[in-house]
Amino acid sequence: MPFLREFWLSLGICSADRKTFHNVLSQPGRAIAVVVGGAAESLKASPGTLDLYLAHRKGFVRQALLYDAALVPVLAFGETDVYDVEHWPWAEAMQARMQKLLGFAVPLFHGRGIFNYDFGLLPYRRPIAVVVGAPLELRRVSAAGRRAAELGERWLTRDEEGVSLVDEWHAAYVEAVRSMYEEHKAKLFLRRVSSMRIS
Repeated sequence: MPFLREFWLSLGICSADRKTFHNVLSQPGRAIAVVVGGAAESLKASPGTLDLYLAHRKGFVRQALLYDAALVPVLAFGETDVYDVEHWPWAEAMQARMQKLLGFAVPLFHGRGIFNYDFGLLPYRRPIAVVVGAPLELRRVSAAGRRAAELGERWLTRDEEGVSLVDEWHAAYVEAVRSMYEEHKAKLFLRRVSSMRIS
């Protein structure tokens, strides 16, 4: 569709690839927000749950190390409650193929209507609480972080020391998200049907 790319870019939406990280983070004072779970997380969403696809997603940590960027953990309580997502086996198979082919997939969802509360595309009137954690300052804390920027991404993916550095900061990020959940779940995640799961 013509001009669709420009429309998304005008809203600040762009792909989460290396080139985007470079374009944004190589300029001083710029920041980038990454939805780490992406399409996989959206397809599995259902009201009262908080299932994060974070355990094996480490590219955002590598990029933060390369560009001297802080990792700021953010957790949204209630975002899966504003729509009902349908989980039909035939539809999930089609969505998985679409995600593999196009790189994204749209979940089958519904909310409320303008004049009814049973069906429509508007979100249900339910609160979403966003908790922002303390930044994890990667390079300022560790000399190894400075080394990562000097040696580049290949060092972070292939060298044993680089891989362990990424694993260390990824574990710190996951622990920060877990701590935020434990601290705020009783007050902000009132509609939960299960505890947060990180896979």
